[in-house]
Amino acid sequence: MPEPRPDGTMATEAWQAARDGVLELWRRVQPGRADAAAAQLDVSHQDVLAAGVADDHQTLSELRAQWAGLFRRLILSSLVSPTWTRPAGES
Repeated sequence: MPEPRPDGTMATEAWQAARDGVLELWRRVQPGRADAAAAQLDVSHQDVLAAGVADDHQTLSELRAQWAGLFRRLILSSLVSPTWTRPAGES
């Protein structure tokens, strides 16, 4: 496991990788909503950072619930969505 870096680079890289993965899923399932999801992710990320600094557990809980609901609906829509596209090379 990589050593944590004091400058927060590892956390930033982890966030960017997670964000990219989430948006890739959004682009496959609901491409017309991917830009809005990207903006919402960025706002939520800032909210999480601020809540962490303030030790605001209520906000963190609300954000978890909000995103759990968004992901649940995204996954459900992927089961019935005609816009779902598989990545190149997948059968």
